[in-house]
Amino acid sequence: MALVMPFVAAASAAPAFAQEDRTSAPSLPEPGEEAPAPEDRVQTLEDRINELGERLRESDAAAQKRVSPLSWNGYVDFGFFVPLGNGGVGWVEDFQHKQFPQYANTSWVFLGDILSTAVNTRGEVADLGNAPDAARFDSVNSNGASSFILNEINLRPRYQLSDRMIMRASINFIPRSGANFAIGDFVEADVGELEYLVTDDGKTSVFVGKSMPVFGVPGRDVPPVKLY
Repeated sequence: MALVMPFVAAASAAPAFAQEDRTSAPSLPEPGEEAPAPEDRVQTLEDRINELGERLRESDAAAQKRVSPLSWNGYVDFGFFVPLGNGGVGWVEDFQHKQFPQYANTSWVFLGDILSTAVNTRGEVADLGNAPDAARFDSVNSNGASSFILNEINLRPRYQLSDRMIMRASINFIPRSGANFAIGDFVEADVGELEYLVTDDGKTSVFVGKSMPVFGVPGRDVPPVKLY
């Protein structure tokens, strides 16, 4: 009896356990119930997929509403330069016309390029020198000295007017030292544009305003079409 009773208990419990598993599986038909047709199962799956897609779209729309239409970007351009040669000046005067005697009847003769000694991406030269005639804006005016320089601080606001219209601007703050009635710190706006997305994929746009060129701009697979 000690050997037979556990076997009988285990045997009697097995059908109950199997019955419990069967009732807990919602995909299995109930006893006496016919299984749904294959096309009904496909329709049920399609309905559930469409429902999930609609929930995802609603979630994305709610997330976009929570994002502010106004955003700010920018950068700080900082560097160091060392003038060489003529103290950072890109030209010399041909005194007594020794370099170009054919211009002996000309009052001033200069050799070089006044903008050839640029020290940053803005194209500012280390020093313009003391050229005669008209006064020129010498923004760096290093006088031959090497120096650290804060080239510019850039601020770029962006405002999403609508799903297809975006307004952008780019403002540069240039800290410089003024002397001898020369301008010091100044501000410039190099971008002020309104973009309209023509296509839904966002790859074709129309720009109005002062805009950056499309050539050489990274981060875009297909350059937009610009109309002026």
